[in-house]
Amino acid sequence: MSDDAPQQTRAGFIAKFKAAGFDDIEVHEAPDGQLLFELHGEAEDRLMEQFVAKLQEARASQPERPGQSSPFYLKDDSPEGRFWQRACLRARKFDVDRGMDLYLSYLDFRAEFGTDDPNDPDAEQTVELLKTNFARCCGNTDKSGRYIFSFDAGDFKPSLWTPRICARVIHHIVVNATARYPDLPARGIVTIGNMRGWGYSNFDPETEKIIMKLLTRSLPVRQGTMYIFDAPWVMRMVLPVIKMFMKKKLRERMKSASTATLLEQIAPSQLDEEYGGEYTRDMFCTSPELAHPALPGDGITLTNG
Repeated sequence: MSDDAPQQTRAGFIAKFKAAGFDDIEVHEAPDGQLLFELHGEAEDRLMEQFVAKLQEARASQPERPGQSSPFYLKDDSPEGRFWQRACLRARKFDVDRGMDLYLSYLDFRAEFGTDDPNDPDAEQTVELLKTNFARCCGNTDKSGRYIFSFDAGDFKPSLWTPRICARVIHHIVVNATARYPDLPARGIVTIGNMRGWGYSNFDPETEKIIMKLLTRSLPVRQGTMYIFDAPWVMRMVLPVIKMFMKKKLRERMKSASTATLLEQIAPSQLDEEYGGEYTRDMFCTSPELAHPALPGDGITLTNG
């Protein structure tokens, strides 16, 4: 990719929106090349009208989705349904078609993994894994305004936690974080994986595969840089396997990191204490109760600082 390719991408994105009549769009570029957007309320609401209309057409013309007959399946016209439609629109750079595809995939995930069913067979174990605080998204951000999702890979035990339970926990954390910070899908996330104490016993290819699919295809998030913090030498043997489940763009965004590296992109006040920063975690995201957000009456105005 040429040096001016990101600029062309940004210019093309702006041109597309201006041609559609949306003048109040601003695009910023993060250091890793990810584009960040600022689209204010009125323009976003107009896109949401298109989203809802296309979704209604799709529901009328397409076969019923897996799990759609379940009493726990999210209703499109409910406040929570509208919340996640907007979240998916934001997570796909305000592309209505891609946002709708993500929304439908997201509901498929919720149905398949029983995230809304209190009697799901993995419900109790999901709560137990949440209690370990092995993963979190607490509201702190990098210098580009992207939220920080972090996890302690050395504390994860595949012998105790199945890939399904792990996926349910990741979903739970992202939902609770998005409910509190509705701009998270547009701003995106950066991930810090703490590899201190990590060994082969902490690695499970199936779990890695499901998490990568979850973060890139099923959840309303945009994945930025993935930092590998304090990685042991043995990690070099496993990284090629992990990267097999990633798209080229994500592989290029995976970086080994030290405290100094993280502080280049994250202010000390926003970097967790365990990584050498000053941020004290707010663990609201691991509350056993799954948040059920609803849009306020006047919608959400997105600002991207």
